[in-house]
Amino acid sequence: MTWSRRLFVGVVALAISGALAGAAQPVGAAQPIAAASESAAELPRAWTVRVGPAGSVAMPVIYRDKAFTTDASLVTAVGLAGGNVRWQVDHTDPQFGPLYLGEPSLVGGQIWAPWSFAKYGGVMVHDPKTGEFTMSSGTTLSIGHVVTNRGRRAALFGAVIPGLALLALDDGGLPGLIDLTSSGFASYSDPVFAGSHVWVGYGGSLLRFDQRVCEPPPVDIPYCMPNAHVPLADAVVGVAGASDDKVVATTVNGVVHVFNGLNGVELWRATPGGKLATPAVVGDVVAVGGSDGKVHAYDVNGCNAAVCRALWSGDAGSPIATAPAIGNGFVFVGTDTGTVVAFAVGGCASGTCAPVAIGHAKKPSVITGDPVVGGDRVVVGTADGHLVAFSMP
Repeated sequence: MTWSRRLFVGVVALAISGALAGAAQPVGAAQPIAAASESAAELPRAWTVRVGPAGSVAMPVIYRDKAFTTDASLVTAVGLAGGNVRWQVDHTDPQFGPLYLGEPSLVGGQIWAPWSFAKYGGVMVHDPKTGEFTMSSGTTLSIGHVVTNRGRRAALFGAVIPGLALLALDDGGLPGLIDLTSSGFASYSDPVFAGSHVWVGYGGSLLRFDQRVCEPPPVDIPYCMPNAHVPLADAVVGVAGASDDKVVATTVNGVVHVFNGLNGVELWRATPGGKLATPAVVGDVVAVGGSDGKVHAYDVNGCNAAVCRALWSGDAGSPIATAPAIGNGFVFVGTDTGTVVAFAVGGCASGTCAPVAIGHAKKPSVITGDPVVGGDRVVVGTADGHLVAFSMP
């Protein structure tokens, strides 16, 4: 998933109260980072396939030996082994023209892709084998992933109700009011689950919504205000869930926060600096990249201190705007110059590590879809309309 996105929401009189922002200060002297090295092995490119016009190919979903992605109005299924297109659906409406598709999600064994046109939107639900689809419609615009956890679903929506910009919907629970639109532009994240709570990063805070408890808004509409909010060091970039109901958030001023997702208490933080991308968490490893091209790995359990240093750091050689992928013993990051760089997840003999392998897209192009590991492949989307797969180092 998750990067930070923007939505213009106008100006009205109401606001979410109590959103606080703190200022984080770096701790200790910066350590030198090992740069991307020409001695790194080649990360073999397995295949490249065009899946849409020159646009932003979304983070793929890996399911049953296929990679599913969206670009513009197209949903495409590609075989992981050979890169053959299994099916492609063009969601161009005969009356309205092309529908804009958001990032796909795997929900109940089906591929969901949010669609929007002007102020209307809904979800396209695809059979992963055939591509056959059904279309849900309504007056809300789905923006971002549909996130699932033990049969529950949560997503972010834009709405056309006056004074309401975004919703967090927990399937089987209560819809949440994220923004009453007084803040104009604000960054936001995909939602994550922690226990019975749903957390969403919005502006300079994490907002918590409970499945069973509704905090009524100051106006007579059937939505719930967040019943807790936790200040961040600056505007949120991305949020990820971790084991033991932890929540990890990154900010534009280079702070990594780790919270107890049940009570919102900060467990520890790190200050690598730079504008960070969305974090990734697998097992006990938190990995994050940033606009300075640096990659940092942490133990999600902390270091018995309020501020922790990275277990190891490295340099991918170019800015990183997408979340890493962690799998098969590696941390993979995609860069703005079309490279996918692999680091050993366990680090190296020192705290500053050189890349293990570097792969290159067929033509240099910004990596727009977070890398995803599936079997012996790591798959990314690019800004020139391609889905690219690399073999493991």
